[in-house]
Amino acid sequence: MTVEARRRWRIGTVAALALLAAGAGGWWIVRDARPAALPPQEYARAAMMRLGPGQPVAAVEMPRFGGPVLVQATGAAVRLDPVTARVLSVGAGDALIRPLAHPAQAPIAVLASAAAEVSVGERPVRLAWPTARTPDWIVDYRDGARVKVADDAGKPVAALAEPRVSGGGAPWPSIVAVAIALAVGIVGWRGARRRRAR
Repeated sequence: MTVEARRRWRIGTVAALALLAAGAGGWWIVRDARPAALPPQEYARAAMMRLGPGQPVAAVEMPRFGGPVLVQATGAAVRLDPVTARVLSVGAGDALIRPLAHPAQAPIAVLASAAAEVSVGERPVRLAWPTARTPDWIVDYRDGARVKVADDAGKPVAALAEPRVSGGGAPWPSIVAVAIALAVGIVGWRGARRRRAR
């Protein structure tokens, strides 16, 4: 094998290993994209235990395609593990959000009322607490449906929901990137082996 052939073989090997490592890392990211497994009130409870009573919960957002659950509170944003509700991080949030600190309805009752207005088995992806300006709970569902539940009476009203994208977008771009990286890595590795054989 000539010096030039050895140099090319080394470059090909390094490139193949780098791409394989990138593919493996992307695979772990996709693997960790787990959907929310608990009801919204469980994530809200976990966030409130971390934040305390001075920062009431305003909304719980559960990503459609996996990733951390986002709990928005007054002046804070909490990200939680979608399976265990373990707090992953606490960051700054919108200080202007002012949900009712003591709403008349409990989240579990709101979700039960809203469920009567949607298809059986449809799972919520967002639950917003009532505020002084908007005294209704708002429940968004995976299929795009939206239900408002009056906090004072607990009566649900179906409403047309605008298209929205929840946090933790679809993992398909990551899957495609992993597949391309693996394919390129394998091709480079095979090419390096052929060059080495010569």
